[in-house]
Amino acid sequence: MGFWKTKDLSMHYHYLRDPDNLELSGVIELANSLKYNFRSIEYLFLQVNLLDAEGKVLESKVVLTSDHLQMIEKLPFKRSVGLPPGTAAIAFSYTGRVREGGRTGRVLEDAGDGDSWDFWMTPFR
Repeated sequence: MGFWKTKDLSMHYHYLRDPDNLELSGVIELANSLKYNFRSIEYLFLQVNLLDAEGKVLESKVVLTSDHLQMIEKLPFKRSVGLPPGTAAIAFSYTGRVREGGRTGRVLEDAGDGDSWDFWMTPFR
């Protein structure tokens, strides 16, 4: 069992590992600064990065993809990922956007009057 918190979100997660697979499950909750200022999640992608003993990324796998323009609420996930040989550790990363009002903003003409906020975190330099 683990807990991970950044300025954007917190995550309670569980994992089971065997030599070839990692079973991950958990719940993500956005930080109050995002929940109280924005209405919906335009997108959120959570990745697990599979590391070797030296901290080099062997592979990255998406473990959560939110629905488009989903209301901000707790986001459960459950994913099984194959482990490449030499996996010694994991690290999480994410990228997302929240939105309040307006339309999707995917193209300039569709931006509407809404506000959005992009957020991300990666453990790498």
